[in-house]
Amino acid sequence: MIFRTPEKQDRTVWFWAKVVAAAVVLCFGVWLMFFQNISVSLEDTSFTVTGGPGNSRTVPYADITGIELLQTLDKGEANNAMRTRTIQAGEYVSETYGFYYLYTRADAAVWVKVDYADGVLVFSGRTNEQTNELYTSLLQHVDAA
Repeated sequence: MIFRTPEKQDRTVWFWAKVVAAAVVLCFGVWLMFFQNISVSLEDTSFTVTGGPGNSRTVPYADITGIELLQTLDKGEANNAMRTRTIQAGEYVSETYGFYYLYTRADAAVWVKVDYADGVLVFSGRTNEQTNELYTSLLQHVDAA
């Protein structure tokens, strides 16, 4: 039978605690890199675009001054944004739009641009077809508001 001194037991416990903590951080990083997505929810009086944990923007329909479907996008430079292999979300600055909010998939080819009281918001759906559907639905919600 092997007896361990309290010091060795403490070191063993801390070793495994560090291994578990590193595994949790690694899993969170993999989740951020590969499994994040852009979600758009259309409510009765506003819509919300979310792109990652704690990164969302809500725009009331009453504040919208224009909606446009874009085939090309001048992304510009990330100012305060999360950029992963699958999404780009946050604050950007470009020559075309100035300071604006971008929520898009990295492989998107179509975007919805919304001009509203606080600035410009550009987003895409999971696919180009979903982006076109979001554009149509958003137009209907704004017309009804």
